[in-house]
Amino acid sequence: MCRQVNGTYGRVGESFTGTEGMAYGSGKIETFKQKALTLPTRTTHSNGQVQEHIDLLESILKGQPLNEAKNVAEATMTAIMGRTAAYTGQLVRWSDLMTNESSPYYNLKLAPTAEDFEKGTVVAPKDDVVPVPGQA
Repeated sequence: MCRQVNGTYGRVGESFTGTEGMAYGSGKIETFKQKALTLPTRTTHSNGQVQEHIDLLESILKGQPLNEAKNVAEATMTAIMGRTAAYTGQLVRWSDLMTNESSPYYNLKLAPTAEDFEKGTVVAPKDDVVPVPGQA
């Protein structure tokens, strides 16, 4: 890390943490003994964010990694589907985004692209204009 703004913390350095210790950019190496981890006696919690951490740690200790990729991807697509419906004012189905190749919402691309910015063809939206569903 290094400073980007004058007047802020100015340390510049690198450190790497591994399973057996730490190494620093200066060449210093520290080793540490791993402590044995045990599962907590209470493995449920009323706070969902705390429960996520409990589940993660429990899966690591049991050697059964969690894979939440599908849940996260589907939650993200649900949000995209909702925004698509809100911005277009149209009924948008899951299949419109995922499987229906004839749908105008299938395989959408982000716009403007990085290339559009490089070409200078991006026009900023007007200030203080609220988007209206179904209108560009």
